[in-house]
Amino acid sequence: MSVPTSHVEPVAIPVEPNQACADCFNASTTWKAAASTKYLGLIDQAVVSGTRFLTTVAVGRVCGADELGTYTLAFSLLLASVNAQDAFAMGPFVVYGSRQEGPRKSAYSGSVLAQAVLLGLLAILALAGAAVACHWGGWGGSLPPTIALLTGVVPLVLLQQFGRRYALAQLDVRTAFLVDAATASLHLTGLFLLVTTAKLSAFSIFAVNGVACSLPGAVWLFRSRRNFTFTWGQFSADFRQNWRFGRWMLASQLMAVVGAYAMGWLLALFLGLSAAGNYAACVSIVCLANPILLGLGNVLVPEAAHAFAAEGYPGVRCVSRKALLLLVGMTATLAIALLFFGGNILALLYGQEFAVFGHVVAILAFGAVLNAVSLGTNPALLATERSDLAFAAGLLGVSVCCAVGLLLITWWGLVGAACGAVAGNAAAATFMVVNHERVTRPDLAARRAV
Repeated sequence: MSVPTSHVEPVAIPVEPNQACADCFNASTTWKAAASTKYLGLIDQAVVSGTRFLTTVAVGRVCGADELGTYTLAFSLLLASVNAQDAFAMGPFVVYGSRQEGPRKSAYSGSVLAQAVLLGLLAILALAGAAVACHWGGWGGSLPPTIALLTGVVPLVLLQQFGRRYALAQLDVRTAFLVDAATASLHLTGLFLLVTTAKLSAFSIFAVNGVACSLPGAVWLFRSRRNFTFTWGQFSADFRQNWRFGRWMLASQLMAVVGAYAMGWLLALFLGLSAAGNYAACVSIVCLANPILLGLGNVLVPEAAHAFAAEGYPGVRCVSRKALLLLVGMTATLAIALLFFGGNILALLYGQEFAVFGHVVAILAFGAVLNAVSLGTNPALLATERSDLAFAAGLLGVSVCCAVGLLLITWWGLVGAACGAVAGNAAAATFMVVNHERVTRPDLAARRAV
């Protein structure tokens, strides 16, 4: 059934809260299929996160803290481009695409692809400006040329990311896994060749990343070409609809990147690229939880959207309960392990000189648990079209993070940066939980509708 493009209202079927939860947990066939999708989603994210983790470790171990700092800061800009596409193009598609079928869905898919192309062009211009700014700002070393290289790499990365996110939005985790597995295989092959030939650097690994993304992305686009049709009139209407929804998601995604990498940029500014590299090594250990957090998040957002369309607010609250139990429980387990063994893991992966930062890993691990709370409540807010609240939480978190970080970095160095990150995560998680309850409680939703 097609839906109008000018505006899409959320479809909520009235369901009693107790009955909705009973249906949610008693429909064994549905949950078995969902569990299978989650497991493959976790494997897929493990491939993606594992490839990034191995790359970070290789750059830090082979090239040292300075080059690791360069790699991390440049990667933050690439990640901002990817997140912008996810938010403005794929975020609305997750919600609105699940409500459409047939020719209308094909036309909407074409509009989303065209928006992704426009975002890619903007990303190229932004990266070119960042490279010039770093050069004129006196950032020496390999950072300016590495950012300049990203202007050629980013279109290839965005195409590959569009393919995987398009598949995930339709719960086609198998296709997403194949795209990611092919990309990871090419990337890791290139990484191995760079290490064995002593050519590894931040610049060279981003070049390899662009090549690794190009082939799987091109193959996916060729095989999926019949899913996309394009008309200018439809594009205009879809663009306005996606902008109304995606502008807040775009802002919140960019805030998430700023929050994740602000400490690295501040450390590089005040203490140099070596400090940023040491901090990046600590963060990478905590990011061992990413296959869990991001893998489940990739599946939970479309699942929440489908649950809201079918069961309304009670259904989406069931998804939130499962998400919080899984995400917080798993990250808390990892945090306890890192509290005792964080320094040993740093020394094993990066070298003995990094072992002195084990206490920084322990602090950041606690922040990961708080971040899991935000991620667990985020799918419900996106599904109910309250991405503005996710942006507000991100803005609050970044503000607290930067304020505390600026105050403590000059005194405590990496420990101050870690404390700033945890403070920001705590503020964002508190805001998300409060507003999740305010938005999704059926009695409060019914009161707002009156």
